[in-house]
Amino acid sequence: MEELNAVIEVCEQFAKAIAAVTTVMVAIGSFIAPVRAWVVRKIKDSFTERANINTIIGDLKVLKDGLSQATQKIAERDIAQENIKAALIASLRNDITEIYYKAKDDGGITDKNRENAISLCDVYFKLGGNHYIHDIYPEIIRMPRMPEGSRKPSASRYRATPYIRRPTK
Repeated sequence: MEELNAVIEVCEQFAKAIAAVTTVMVAIGSFIAPVRAWVVRKIKDSFTERANINTIIGDLKVLKDGLSQATQKIAERDIAQENIKAALIASLRNDITEIYYKAKDDGGITDKNRENAISLCDVYFKLGGNHYIHDIYPEIIRMPRMPEGSRKPSASRYRATPYIRRPTK
């Protein structure tokens, strides 16, 4: 019987050891579970942040392309505006020159044509026109006054661009 008691005592000791190990494992598990959940959440968040960063990078690339296109369109519009400005300056120069030579041939200038020439010159100078108009402007101002209706008929030779007939069909 002593052998049986010794075996029972060994079994009881073994059961106590197993219970102690189980208690320690439960304690470790209850401590590790929140840590494990925290670690898993951080890993998921880092993947989400990376995905968000990639989305942001993609959005920035689209924005950069859009800005490049807008910059190109602005540059094209600037060129178009410069061309329009140059054409307007040329047209003003032509109109002023036409008034000048007509008045010179007539021996004077009507009040209406003088006002028109002054207005055209003002715009011409504001647009940056820098040509012989600076020389003829004072002459236009000093030309003798001619009454309205006493002008000679206008000659086509004063036009910078002669009238071109269109072909008939």
